[in-house]
Amino acid sequence: MALALTKDLYRGKEQKKDSCLHRRADSPVPHGGPQHRRLNAAILLVAEHLHGSGRPHTSGAVWFFPPKGAHDHEARRHRRCPGRAIRRYGRLGRNGAYMVFTLAFSVMGFSFFAFLGGSSYIYIRTFGMTEQVYSLYFAFNAFALMLGSLLCARVLVNFESRRILLISLVGMFFSTGAVLIPGKATPTNFALSMFAYSLFLGMSRPISNHLILKQVRQDTGTASSLLTFFNFLCAAIAMELISLDWSSKPMVIAVMGMVGSTIPFAAILAMKREK
Repeated sequence: MALALTKDLYRGKEQKKDSCLHRRADSPVPHGGPQHRRLNAAILLVAEHLHGSGRPHTSGAVWFFPPKGAHDHEARRHRRCPGRAIRRYGRLGRNGAYMVFTLAFSVMGFSFFAFLGGSSYIYIRTFGMTEQVYSLYFAFNAFALMLGSLLCARVLVNFESRRILLISLVGMFFSTGAVLIPGKATPTNFALSMFAYSLFLGMSRPISNHLILKQVRQDTGTASSLLTFFNFLCAAIAMELISLDWSSKPMVIAVMGMVGSTIPFAAILAMKREK
């Protein structure tokens, strides 16, 4: 919903800056889990209470404070049917630029989700850390993702968004590639490499989402939902792959990061030549 409303209500740099705000807001939430179990439990209890009492609840303030124009979506909702939804997905499937960018930028987060799925094994089993120390390293990575979105909002003022995106992809490639350097497999080096990777990923996400949704002129909500679907599909594949019995999980994450940053970089150059 946030992606669709941002596309509908903002234009140009304002749209990109609003996307940066979303990334800053949601970055710490999943990463704070290891440190704040009691807070998570309290949130679940409140959500369960709201659900049981029949009151509406959602993860975003947009539901409670809808922006201007948001009620138009509610007014049109009752006039829709499954056949129209299928036709909307069909139109998106025929939109070559949208599908290329959606698939390419979904793969971009492969290494990040693999890190989420395999970091506990890497830090605790491979590097021999305690759970408390591991949670600090995990939170350190969350800070990098949030910092990347913050930097993106700042540098958008003076630099072209496409240049920022390309620099971010190059930075992701070399950040994860540093893990492959022989003799550098230490907790600190791995954490610093993933910090840099998450920083560049945080910088790239708002711009990549803007670039993807820029390819559609209608059905913005459907396009946003399909984009989210492919993101989580790639996340599931990455977490499943990293859970396999690899001899070196950090090396696998590094390869995923290099491949995941090369594919969208090539897609941008290919689409630019085509235009």
